[in-house]
Amino acid sequence: MNKLITDIGNSIEAATRFVKGYIISIGSVTNIFSAIENNIQTVDDIAEEYGYRNKRLLKLYLDILCSYSILKKENSKYFLVDGVNIRLEKRDFMLDKMKEDLISFFMSLINVFPHLLIDPNNPLATTDFERDANIWSIWLENDWFKSVRWAITEIGRIGKRDYILDMGSGSVSPLYFAEIVGENGRVTGLDKSKKMVEIARTKIENRGYSWVEIEHCDIENDVGLDEEYDIVILSMVLEYVHNMEKVIENAYNALKDGGRLIIFKMPDNPIINFTEALIPQFVKLRTTREIKEVLTKVIVKEYGDLLIVAHKY
Repeated sequence: MNKLITDIGNSIEAATRFVKGYIISIGSVTNIFSAIENNIQTVDDIAEEYGYRNKRLLKLYLDILCSYSILKKENSKYFLVDGVNIRLEKRDFMLDKMKEDLISFFMSLINVFPHLLIDPNNPLATTDFERDANIWSIWLENDWFKSVRWAITEIGRIGKRDYILDMGSGSVSPLYFAEIVGENGRVTGLDKSKKMVEIARTKIENRGYSWVEIEHCDIENDVGLDEEYDIVILSMVLEYVHNMEKVIENAYNALKDGGRLIIFKMPDNPIINFTEALIPQFVKLRTTREIKEVLTKVIVKEYGDLLIVAHKY
């Protein structure tokens, strides 16, 4: 196993242990536990009692508590069952910057839960890729996201003169990969968020990176790129698309023969699922098995449950 991938996996495990207690505690902040104790026990009844319009998110939260045996569900009613023991070992407090940054990122997402519960479009919930693109540009510069880019570079063997297509690029990674491939290479970023694209273009212009271009594009539609790239990157993207098959088809078509498709994904667990659901564009977490079933005519290598490299032949 690649050391960087192992470190990233360990950071995810540490961060989810840290935020688990905080996620549980917001059941008190939002009056959910007291409601259930007072026989207000269905999603509809809790939502009506406290004016929570986001029933989908409320149900997800209640189901996560069930997964930790804090609640149980019988028919449509939820019941308090037991407490939960959360044990943090000494090693859990020995945090490096990468782990601290991921914990901070998770906490930033979780903090919007009460706002989103009241209204899915609440302006106080700052997690939208379009409306809150400036905030995302700050988050994407932290050490944890940098580590993901390092892992993609190392495992994908990205180097000078490579032609890279970064699908769902955001506003940060195209500039990182531009420095790796150099002026004799090429980086194309595609993103659905107009504001992300604007931010990235400003950065590119300020740095004078003429070999980088960013396009506003929905990667679930035809992107019109055929056999142009040595490497295509889908980093933490597939959980935000409805048509994963079309996205992977576009990625495959954009690769030269012998090219590499690099997919980085978050693991499927209740904490990750909950934090991702606080991002409006979230669709669902994708398992490695689901992704591999779509990958055809490629040679696939897995790196734990986080990264897949598919070679086009």
